[in-house]
Amino acid sequence: MIKRFSFLFLFQICFHVFSQDLTCKDFKNGTFKGETIEPIKLEWEVIRKGNSQIEKAKGVPEEFKSLLAKIPLTMYGNLKWVGDCSYILTYDASKAKLTESQKTINTIGGVFVEVTKVEGRTFYYKSTMKYNGEEIVTTGKLYKEK
Repeated sequence: MIKRFSFLFLFQICFHVFSQDLTCKDFKNGTFKGETIEPIKLEWEVIRKGNSQIEKAKGVPEEFKSLLAKIPLTMYGNLKWVGDCSYILTYDASKAKLTESQKTINTIGGVFVEVTKVEGRTFYYKSTMKYNGEEIVTTGKLYKEK
């Protein structure tokens, strides 16, 4: 009986340790594979450390390469966390020359990013910014690799 109880107790501990779903807090640091779903499907690698992140474009569809030619393939961002599941993204001019779009985003106060759902090691997000009275929304997901 004691042996059985010990086995069940150990199994339960292992189950909880190895099968935990991540929470928003788990996405503040690490290496991620990102995918923007709308308006254009793009793949990214994101390396995040607390209040900063590096985004590297990995999969630019052939039909968008000329359109995106003026956008840097590596971008440096600053994150201002406004809650466990939301932050404001601005671009870091001290690490790279900013494009006009990045300068505009910084001028209007950044992009508000909100985690909408967490499933296992993936979080889905909605990014929103207001520009010239129009709300611009993109959606995507990040998968935590490390």
